[in-house]
Amino acid sequence: YFLTPDRGRFVPELRWLPRRNLAVAAVEALLDGPGDWLAAGASSALPDGMTLAADGVTLEGETATVTLDAAAADLGEQARSLAVAQLTATLSRIEGVASVVVMAGDESLGEPAPLREPDAEAGAVIGLAGGAVVQGTSSTRKTLATAQALGTTQARHPALGPDGAVYALNASSLLRLRAGEGAASVIASVGAADAGEGGLLPPVVDRYGWVWTVADGALTSVGSMGQRAELSAHWLEGREVTAMDLSAESARLVLRHRSGDGGGDERVSAAVVLRAEDGTPRGLGEPLPLPLAAGSGVTGLAWCDLVNVVVLAPGEVGQGALDVRYVQVGGTMTGVAGTQGVRALVADRVSGAVLLVDDRGQVWQRKGATWRVLTVEVSDLSYPLP
Repeated sequence: YFLTPDRGRFVPELRWLPRRNLAVAAVEALLDGPGDWLAAGASSALPDGMTLAADGVTLEGETATVTLDAAAADLGEQARSLAVAQLTATLSRIEGVASVVVMAGDESLGEPAPLREPDAEAGAVIGLAGGAVVQGTSSTRKTLATAQALGTTQARHPALGPDGAVYALNASSLLRLRAGEGAASVIASVGAADAGEGGLLPPVVDRYGWVWTVADGALTSVGSMGQRAELSAHWLEGREVTAMDLSAESARLVLRHRSGDGGGDERVSAAVVLRAEDGTPRGLGEPLPLPLAAGSGVTGLAWCDLVNVVVLAPGEVGQGALDVRYVQVGGTMTGVAGTQGVRALVADRVSGAVLLVDDRGQVWQRKGATWRVLTVEVSDLSYPLP
């Protein structure tokens, strides 16, 4: 687990390590820093050159004790607590490790910084019911924005910001309704006002309040006042983005993109988000290809947990239903059979929970080994970032 540049959240990275001396290998991997694709948008409180002491990592009961070289004692108070947090988050994922103690020689580095847990629960799902934006799917769901406040009964694809602001698409425009306000404002538009659904894809609001979408095939990030970020990503030049999603900590994007000349060449890539100090998006790092999330007939794209994305992929010949395929970012894939008529999916980015939407508007949730209908009353579902 590394850190966002503002050191406010963890940034997970999947690593493959030998089972023998796993704890030592995990600490050494952490000390080596983030991988090439992630390094431009992730940081570490463990400085370059930091090493393990001769004692390395010892396990006693369910406690792992990490002994760093004596130079770690020179770290400042904040760096100490963040380093302990990184080591604790990394080692506690190893079976049998319940607590972590970090030493610099004979000196304890203290308690971990109180960062939000990487797998903290996401908020309840957002959707549309009767033209209003609601949170939850049960009969006790909460209304976040009425159709009157939105100024339309034709809103689509709502999203919830960290400050409680509601965003939604209306034809070719992006609406914002701040908490406590009575009327929504248009903060971005694509093409003519009567362009129907236009070229906007479902928005995602990051933890800094920037709204990510795709406008006429181009990745776009819009601020709360309607300002557009100047995004630099040379590898997307001349390509059309057809799907995207943002990870739970707002540091990584996954994108489905294809050549802009209509010649195909579809790819799925993960990339780190580059930001200014105030959180303003500036571009993307180099892409990490995810070929297992691409291919003929593969659709949909969403983060479903810290290191997995999920897509819909053709199932067995003659079965008719699409499979739900889970693809590790930097790893392998698994899959389960979906439901008949499935056409879209959403996921909560943390727990692995996936919802499927079929061609009749039914929303399906997996319970054990079975898909069951969750709701037929709420549509255009999305999860807020945790």
